Amino acid sequence: MTRHHSYLTSVGWTILYLVYIWWFGTRIIILITGAVIILLFNFDSLKQLVRSYLLKEGNDLLNTRNFQHRFKATKRLLNRSDCQNAIATVLETQELARAIAQLQPASIPELLDTLHDVLNDAEKIAQASQVKRQVNNSQSELTAKQHLDNYQLQLERRHQQLQQIYHQIQLDRL
Repeated sequence: MTRHHSYLTSVGWTILYLVYIWWFGTRIIILITGAVIILLFNFDSLKQLVRSYLLKEGNDLLNTRNFQHRFKATKRLLNRSDCQNAIATVLETQELARAIAQLQPASIPELLDTLHDVLNDAEKIAQASQVKRQVNNSQSELTAKQHLDNYQLQLERRHQQLQQIYHQIQLDRL
């Protein structure tokens, strides 16, 4: 549906809503039911507006170039540490999200949220790894290692969840 068509549809439904109010009166129940009907019929247009906002240039983490750009600084920090597996997990998670988005476009907003969380997890892993290298007493090092392990586990869980979703979609398509 084009933007022009969507606009005309919204205008048409709004005119219909005004006629509905004129015909049945301005009682509260008429106003509410009419508004609900209009929202339901414009839901697709609203969903497309939200999706277009989420997919603006630079915000679309499903785009490999945008994702790599956002991940670049964190990746450099992870390369300096002993967290090479985190880099692979982050990149694989983005590939899984792209594959899921192609198979199930309705899930794009949730996938974008997940990819933002994955990047946040990667940043936390890089920071925890850096702290672990900088501390010099055993108790602080143990605490930093626990944080690092927790963040890595959280990243791994997100990756596994997307794998399960992807496999479920593949099974549903059979």
